[in-house]
Amino acid sequence: MPVQQMTIHASACPPIRAEPAPFASPTMKASGATAAGSRQSGTAPTQSASAEGLPPPGLSPDPRVFAGALTAPRPVVLGAPVSARLARARSSTVLGVGAALAVLALGKPARADVSSWASVASGPTWLDDGVEKRSVASLQMNAGIGLPPSLPVVVGGLFDVTTHFGQGTDLGLLSRFATRGFALGDWGGAIDLGGYERFWGRKSVGFEGKLVLGAPWGLQLGLGGGFGTKDAKFFGITLGIDFARLTVFRTVGENWFPNPYPAYRKVE
Repeated sequence: MPVQQMTIHASACPPIRAEPAPFASPTMKASGATAAGSRQSGTAPTQSASAEGLPPPGLSPDPRVFAGALTAPRPVVLGAPVSARLARARSSTVLGVGAALAVLALGKPARADVSSWASVASGPTWLDDGVEKRSVASLQMNAGIGLPPSLPVVVGGLFDVTTHFGQGTDLGLLSRFATRGFALGDWGGAIDLGGYERFWGRKSVGFEGKLVLGAPWGLQLGLGGGFGTKDAKFFGITLGIDFARLTVFRTVGENWFPNPYPAYRKVE
């Protein structure tokens, strides 16, 4: 039977619409549209389909290409670097605290109690203001602090207020150089050197010095004087008591009057 040759014209074929896949990427949609247009015009697909990631006609698609196109992008974890920084910060803090505790544990305990003085004394004073000389009763009050009493020589500072009854008050700022015994309420001595200012009468500014002899129970005897501007001169003798040497720093007479918590106790 003779074979009849049939020719089908492209215009007789119904148009074919390319339906995009539900989860197709934009690249796949564009490639499908290009293929549909080629079929409508009767021409073969061009090489651009392969450039868009689709295989040429007649070749099976590469599963790796479609797997990469349909795979969702990997999420970016933002907390990982922050967590790492926090972990490093915690480890550094722990190491710092551990080092500080080690230093404190290995260090030797030390006491840094300072010396202090708070005295009240009274006695006669001879005054000369360059015009008139007179003798008056005076009240002297001193307060100050110094280096620890464990040192053989205790250096400190004093604020001096001396009131001359019937005249006025002198203010002074002095440096004190005292022995250890004096600072601890025992036998000893101190030298006070500094300046004063007078705000009454013929006002003057000058220098003053004093020698203080200390005895147990806070007792002390002072001999001192000074000179200043406008030919001012003075000299006085005082007898008084230092309450700090009597209480806080006292280390003598504990058989009669115990001092259970002295600021410093001599090592026997």
